[in-house]
Amino acid sequence: MLSKIKKWLLTTWLGRLALMPYRLVMVMQKATPGLIARVRWVVQSREIGIEGYVQEPLSQRELGFVLSVVTGKPVLEIFGYLEEIRNDHEFHDYWRSTITASPLRWSLDAGFAPGRRVQNYVIIRATRPRTVVEAGVRHGHGAALILRALERNACEGFSGHYFGVEDNRQQECLLWQNYPGPRGQLVYDDSVTFLRTWRDDPIDFFMHETHTESEHAIAQLTALKPHLHVGSIIVTPWLLKPFMDFALEDDWHVLGHHDRVSNHWHAGSHNLFLFKKEIQPSAPNN
Repeated sequence: MLSKIKKWLLTTWLGRLALMPYRLVMVMQKATPGLIARVRWVVQSREIGIEGYVQEPLSQRELGFVLSVVTGKPVLEIFGYLEEIRNDHEFHDYWRSTITASPLRWSLDAGFAPGRRVQNYVIIRATRPRTVVEAGVRHGHGAALILRALERNACEGFSGHYFGVEDNRQQECLLWQNYPGPRGQLVYDDSVTFLRTWRDDPIDFFMHETHTESEHAIAQLTALKPHLHVGSIIVTPWLLKPFMDFALEDDWHVLGHHDRVSNHWHAGSHNLFLFKKEIQPSAPNN
């Protein structure tokens, strides 16, 4: 019964109206400035959580400098990748049309607003990883950006494989599932169990998008550790103590970046990057 009610709320026009009071209460509880922006979001947006937003230009420029250090690549190259995805209208059309055609169009915004996930696209384009693992796929916003980056890398002679790990077997990862010619696979499993049983190549890039509980983060990092190497990069959208402890114990570098958001009530994500050392220039791997 509860699952039917949830489906009605997320996939119908009446459900969107029914959720407006909840969304209004949600934004009013946030200690962020801009009452008008909050009310405008409740009326104009269809989101329940914070799936997407657009970073302020200066904030994204700052992100470019941070990612230059994380990847060891020139900042102008990083800026180029940010511009590449910003102007990728074919991909924007795919993003928009996929959401618009889905029953979830009543609870997701269709416009291209990648939010914090744009950093994952840039890191993949800059480092040309062989193996990318995203723990927590949800609707597939991040997965679609990852697949686009891997697709462009492959056109330049760098093969890469994506593993998306989602623990909710009922979750419709629509932007992943509808992507043409995906380079990778979606695994419905607990991320800790998945990492403990991993037997393939070392993991070059790992994204933590699951839970904030310390016990879970510690278990995930413990299971991840044997599969990392000097060139690996870890990203999480939360400032969590287990990640700091992990970096301190294993001598990883840590950099953070807090997104500043345009025309939105949300204060933006605080993203944490863990890396060992500057990444050396890659050679084609296919």
